[in-house]
Amino acid sequence: MAQLSHEQTQFESKQFPISIVTDGLQSPANIGGILRLMEAFGVGELFLCESAVDLNSSRLKRTARSAERAITIHSFDTTLNALEHITNKAPNTQIIALEITTNSIPLAQLVLDSSAPIALILGGESQGVSPEVLARCHLATHIPMYGNNSSMNVAQATAIALYSINRQLL
Repeated sequence: MAQLSHEQTQFESKQFPISIVTDGLQSPANIGGILRLMEAFGVGELFLCESAVDLNSSRLKRTARSAERAITIHSFDTTLNALEHITNKAPNTQIIALEITTNSIPLAQLVLDSSAPIALILGGESQGVSPEVLARCHLATHIPMYGNNSSMNVAQATAIALYSINRQLL
């Protein structure tokens, strides 16, 4: 068994009906990492909301590894305005928060409508998904954790969520 080089690796090109909506993310490294994950998982649209991140930041670009060129990025002053834009374009969009709440369901138990697009909401590093945005979501899902921490890095959580969602949509 030998490791394949970048040039030898050929993956199927596929796009999934998923958009990522960030609710107050501020870290260029996290946003760059999320862009890289989006490109890897066939997710083509990022709605960057309530964020002052410079999309030309060298930290973001280093982490994204050029993935920002393959992703359509929309900036919105408020997350609620972004969700209105998304649902005006596709009224049947499933708006799902990646957040632990009193009503959230474990990610492994999430059942999606494969005929409807998905807007996956990611909360900010310190506050998570805002209460106003949670109220607009159809449901919330969380990643069960078994240690003492009550949260994980948003980019790591995004990787787990996109993998799980894509498995359902394949």
